[in-house]
Amino acid sequence: MRSVVYIAAFATIISILLGLDSNNLISHKISHLNNSLEARVRPLVCNYFTKLQEFTPGSFALFSIPISALKNHYCRPKNNMHSASDKNNNSQNSKYSGSSSQKVRILTQNIFIRPNGINNNGNDYKTERLEYFAKNLLDSYDIICFQELFRFEFTSRYSKIVNATNDAGYKYHVSAPKKGLFNFGIDAGLTIFSRFPIVETDFKEYERGVHADYYSLKGVLYAKIKVSPISTSAPSAEAASDETKIADDNYKYIHLFNTHTQSSYGTVDLTQKSVVKRLYQLGTLHDFVESTLEKYHTPGEPVFITGDMNVDSRTHVIAANPGDSDDLLDSSTNVDVALSSKLNKKIDNENSLKHDDDNISAQAQTPNDPKKIHHSHKNTKEEDVRDGKQSSLEYLAFVGAISGNGIPDPSLFGLNKDQTFEKSKKFSLVDLFYNSNSYHPITFGNTMYDSDGNIVPMETVLTTKNDNMVMHSLDYILYLQPLAHDHTPATNSPQLSGFNVSHVSVQPHFATVGNNNFTQISDHYGVSADLDFGL
Repeated sequence: MRSVVYIAAFATIISILLGLDSNNLISHKISHLNNSLEARVRPLVCNYFTKLQEFTPGSFALFSIPISALKNHYCRPKNNMHSASDKNNNSQNSKYSGSSSQKVRILTQNIFIRPNGINNNGNDYKTERLEYFAKNLLDSYDIICFQELFRFEFTSRYSKIVNATNDAGYKYHVSAPKKGLFNFGIDAGLTIFSRFPIVETDFKEYERGVHADYYSLKGVLYAKIKVSPISTSAPSAEAASDETKIADDNYKYIHLFNTHTQSSYGTVDLTQKSVVKRLYQLGTLHDFVESTLEKYHTPGEPVFITGDMNVDSRTHVIAANPGDSDDLLDSSTNVDVALSSKLNKKIDNENSLKHDDDNISAQAQTPNDPKKIHHSHKNTKEEDVRDGKQSSLEYLAFVGAISGNGIPDPSLFGLNKDQTFEKSKKFSLVDLFYNSNSYHPITFGNTMYDSDGNIVPMETVLTTKNDNMVMHSLDYILYLQPLAHDHTPATNSPQLSGFNVSHVSVQPHFATVGNNNFTQISDHYGVSADLDFGL
């Protein structure tokens, strides 16, 4: 009997070690030991849970994590532990085979998991959507940047997705700090999951937002990620032993800043409190990026900013009558498009953004491509070639605030002329989707045609009625490059910085598997980018 107790205690301790929260700094110190230990004791732990399942089937419900799930995890054959994305990528330039390149797919996704009791249309199926993502979509990515994955004391959703990602090979994660009752607000809802080691982390809370965002303590979450030539999605004995032999010089590092800024609701005027608050938050983001890179960045290491910025980059060019070309307005800001066009050219030169309207990638021919949008509704028409291809005024200010070049005309935002958000430290900023596809994609409030040819909302279960068919572009993956002392970028092309960007895509994440009460996993689409590092 005593031996049984010893074995049970030992197996339980091993189980805890193997499931250590990588958000804990201690786990970084023992990651190599943990990998090696897992390879050696996995058969023993598998046998233990198999015996436990045979002799005490009635006690499983007493455990916070079902014993059957633990048994299934530790008894999996090693050759079944690679994800589907690993298999696909192995067939595409040998992603994890020790070849001369390392492919990494990054996703940014506002997952829309808000507190219990908060919903738009009666039920937003939080638990079901998160379970769907865990079951059907985790295998497609290597690094996931979530927004609106809030943590609460009275729900297990956060812990469940952490366990699910760990089982899927995301052995490392970091989240924004939890908030308690006396903070008068909830946490920032930011989490980064990674198949690769997270070696440095930090967080900066923004100045409190306005309206409903006063109670969401938003900010920016940082992670320095050590990209390995060896797969971390498959914790096999071979991977665990080989990883420790790789010289540190053979690793590449990614610097990720995941953020969610102040929201705006309804028709957006540039002088609204929410817009101005967002500008100040973006200024804080710039300062945090600057100070963080000074501590952790080595020249040549790529830097990305991901997230739901709540800045609509599309111009929404609308004619009063279909076919008219006069008096076109930016409907989202009520500012003459001619001014937007002028400022577009100015920002292009100042921030090194690539705007090549004639170079739409063949791989980018999606329903969001402006060449394929012919949506007319009543007496309005949003099919001008500039819709989605020309940048909105707030987007240009957004680029200026993050890059440190400043906003071109503060008066448009009701600010004094000296409130430009210009900084001494300048960055070259590249919007990866726009740079690759030459248009701003719809990521929120998309539209489609019904069987009668009428324009209707793409999604109605999660999206508020006021936001149906707004056709906004709010979600981004930005590539950041520090400028030289003369404020000129070393290059505007990520390909010349030790990695190549390919297949930058919008990910609607439609719920197409099984029967579901929702049509997509969030009210936002995700954005993904494939990075190919030369090693």
